[in-house]
Amino acid sequence: MPVTQQHLTTGPPRGRSRGAVVTFLAAVLALLVSSCGAGVQTEVTTAPTPEAEPASDGYYIQDLGTSTLGPAFDRNAWRLLLHETGETEDASTWRYPSRTALEAGPEAELRVPDNELYSFLDAEPGDHVWVLSETEGGDTPALSFSVQSPEAHSSIDTAVTFLLTAVEGPGTLTTYTQSAESDPEPLWDSREAFPQSMGLEVGGETSVNWVFTKPGVYHAQLAVRAELLDGSEFSDTQVISFSVGDNPNGERALRTQWDGPAAASYFHAAEGDTADPGRDWIDITLLASAIGLALILLTVLMTVTLRTLRRGRRPAQPPTEEREYDHTI
Repeated sequence: MPVTQQHLTTGPPRGRSRGAVVTFLAAVLALLVSSCGAGVQTEVTTAPTPEAEPASDGYYIQDLGTSTLGPAFDRNAWRLLLHETGETEDASTWRYPSRTALEAGPEAELRVPDNELYSFLDAEPGDHVWVLSETEGGDTPALSFSVQSPEAHSSIDTAVTFLLTAVEGPGTLTTYTQSAESDPEPLWDSREAFPQSMGLEVGGETSVNWVFTKPGVYHAQLAVRAELLDGSEFSDTQVISFSVGDNPNGERALRTQWDGPAAASYFHAAEGDTADPGRDWIDITLLASAIGLALILLTVLMTVTLRTLRRGRRPAQPPTEEREYDHTI
């Protein structure tokens, strides 16, 4: 009986195979892109009610009076602002710390007391230091921290974290708190590792003493972060300037360029916080890795597509030849 023998191909048709590869690569690429989006934390802020008056754009030198640093909603964004209090609420002014310099002249020069309670200062008993006292109405400007803006009350969940993230200056900057009934409590010290944090509940205020060990111009990089009632988070970083000594010059302090680190990477967990201090850097690394893998897969996808198009241009192969063999069974 004659038997017909044909050259057969195994497996699915090539068109289906290429289509499956393309579909698979596209799916993996989409998965990586969505993973990248999930790894990057996006700041989402909801405009609070009521909204604060816009902060003053001008430069300002303060040599007397009382100011507080705290979060406020300004020009559709949460910011760390300086609030200069006046005799009435209408006389109060919000300012940008980066456009503000505080002056501490001869009135701020004090001697370190011969008392172990002040041993945390980078100075010996009897040494001269320059102090912005927490006492209001004195001969030097007072600078404290607060969470008392109207929009903070209506939008921030529980508490905020203030951070000292860097200091530039000829000497050491130390801050401490002290009430009439208690001993001095060290807060921040520029000799220590950054960042250094302090928590403050909504509605709270903390008066602070600022101590400078040498005259000259200082820049302090300060940050604030908080979680809002809608579950989103915000952070802002500002640099505030100080000029201390017999002849303080706030204008020179404002003209002096900040040469410290950028503001992006200073949000370590505060004491007792379970957040990962390296989270931002981990997210950036994961994002870069995912983008690299996505580019590799995209290259493979384009290569497969080009090869498919090239094969489509080849002339059609002749039909498979059939051969007959006469075998007797």
